[in-house]
Amino acid sequence: MNQNNQQYKQIFIVIRHGERQDFSDNEVKMHTCDPELTERGKRQANEAGVQIMNFLKNDLKLKKIKITVLSSPFSRTLTTAHHLSKGMNVNQEIYIENGICEILSKSYFTDQPTTFLGLYTNEENFVKETKDYKLINKSYSEMPTFPESFSNCYDRNETAFKIFKENYANKSKDDEVEIIIMVTHGYSVQALTQCMEIDYEVYQVEFCETFIFGYNGNTYKLLKDQFNTEHIK
Repeated sequence: MNQNNQQYKQIFIVIRHGERQDFSDNEVKMHTCDPELTERGKRQANEAGVQIMNFLKNDLKLKKIKITVLSSPFSRTLTTAHHLSKGMNVNQEIYIENGICEILSKSYFTDQPTTFLGLYTNEENFVKETKDYKLINKSYSEMPTFPESFSNCYDRNETAFKIFKENYANKSKDDEVEIIIMVTHGYSVQALTQCMEIDYEVYQVEFCETFIFGYNGNTYKLLKDQFNTEHIK
């Protein structure tokens, strides 16, 4: 597949987290508002990483790349980011960014995320799960205020994306293509893909569903969507 990739200095990748524990028959070990990934979810993330790297190297024919991984502060996204990096065969730091966290709706939560996220409470199972992760908690965005509307969530994702472009992009050498990966949640996937001018509405985002955009400095082009990890058991 010839994507004419030389015109793209930056590749932006948006991916939803893998299968979460409370969507399975297994008991949630962490806080019920911050459930961990299932083992299947970890395998989904790893497979997504394999597919992403294959696409970058084999389809886009990229030789030199600089990868930056950004993640929502929820346990399921951090674990997805970690196993995604392993699937890509890179030992990657994970930059925590609050601007792409889960929508803080009253339908899902009763309080600010800092009261239940393992990242802030040091919940035992979270600490054990993430002890080998290379987490950098220096978010450019403040944690959103609970509760928030869908409109507010969309706006802060849009703002976060602008911040990412200012602070994480344009940091590579002249012969490198920047790969900026955003690991987030279903509604944020919808919001972020709209920021990159996708020409259709994104609904019902599946676990580890992935969207890859090329950016030439002026416009975005959707290069790939909907990697399939549903076959992962």
